[in-house]
Amino acid sequence: MLPRMESFVVRVWVPGEDEGAGDESDLRGVVEKVATGEAAPFHSAEELADILRARTNPDGRAAGRTSG
Repeated sequence: MLPRMESFVVRVWVPGEDEGAGDESDLRGVVEKVATGEAAPFHSAEELADILRARTNPDGRAAGRTSG
């Protein structure tokens, strides 16, 4: 059985001073699911990861994180 795959388009930018940039690690963007056109904005790498987890979990809920 092949693994389930999803395709996303991710547009990423680092905000400028006029966009209220905090520190240099700030990140902004939009992630769009190709199959549905559903798009969601994000404001950090952590938010991007959370969105991708939620969009790829079969039951539609955010998957829990594990540390290790």
